[in-house]
Amino acid sequence: MAIYDRVLGSHLDVSEVPDAARADAQRRFYKAIENEADLVAQDRLARVAELAAVPGLRLALACEGEELERYLVIAQDGGVRTVALASSRAFDQFDPPGAGARPEVRVTGDIDTVLQRVQRGGALDPIYDIGGTAVAMPLRWANREDLVRTLVDIAPRLETPVFFVAEIEDRRFEVSLELGRLRVTPLALFAPGEGPGYGEAFFELARLPVPSPAERTELVLRQRVTETIAAPPPRDPGRPYTTGTLEQRRASIAAAMASKTIDLARLIAALQDPANADSRYDQVRRDLYRYLGAHDTREVAGLFLWALQEETDTVIETVTQLAHRQSALFAALPGLADAAEARGDRRTAARMRAALDEVP
Repeated sequence: MAIYDRVLGSHLDVSEVPDAARADAQRRFYKAIENEADLVAQDRLARVAELAAVPGLRLALACEGEELERYLVIAQDGGVRTVALASSRAFDQFDPPGAGARPEVRVTGDIDTVLQRVQRGGALDPIYDIGGTAVAMPLRWANREDLVRTLVDIAPRLETPVFFVAEIEDRRFEVSLELGRLRVTPLALFAPGEGPGYGEAFFELARLPVPSPAERTELVLRQRVTETIAAPPPRDPGRPYTTGTLEQRRASIAAAMASKTIDLARLIAALQDPANADSRYDQVRRDLYRYLGAHDTREVAGLFLWALQEETDTVIETVTQLAHRQSALFAALPGLADAAEARGDRRTAARMRAALDEVP
């Protein structure tokens, strides 16, 4: 399967390139650093290898792979080499963090409150309710102040210690929340295998953002839970999938799944109902897609076709993962993706091709 990546920073030096070749080299360089949805790492490296053959050209790219790994691609003297980068808690030696991205965190009490406060507290990625009392913390955040403020707010509602990596404007931090103490530690970047052309000089060339040691935060937290006084959404027993709290709606969907209801029209209507359109109910829509996706019918295929075009970016991953279960839709997707591309709808085309990549 193709591996997708994105360029975080880049540098091109054409000072030693013959004048007649400079304009073409610069044009090809900009093509090589594009962050297109359908550009894979193998194709990018092929473009860099072609550029490396230009006499006198030097370039460096800082890239992030699909699994969040980071690396430099360096072209110089006709050759191309890739340097793997690793995060380190120390700026002068390699000290890898013990935390990972998007860990499972156990919540005590009202899980809806935690979901809503994180979603509104500067998280740029969705926070996922992964069942029971567990959530997965977001990776990307708007700024360090919002990250700290949100964690201080939800700390009393967390059942277990929390360790995770947070990303702010492409810079990474290790976050730990345990024993009433919050620590946010900036992470430096290291190339564990040093060699010619490696190290800080190329970090600077590629303009890869690195936090400052001064951005370290350590706080002692209060232990008392602050209760919300906001009234919960009203519950209508006749509309179990579109009224009430997030937890109540999900419980109704779980009951429908357990009873193997075939009232698909009502479930489809609930999924597209404006009452579930708010980002607070993203998990309700994910649950509905998971249940409906198991039914290979014309109506459900139509729903998934609609979703590939209209669903939000925070829920589309669930849609693309399940669309292959609709046999008629899946057979038509290559042509539909080409048609979307032809009319300039690259967003829909990319989503359809992502669905095609999800064949088990």
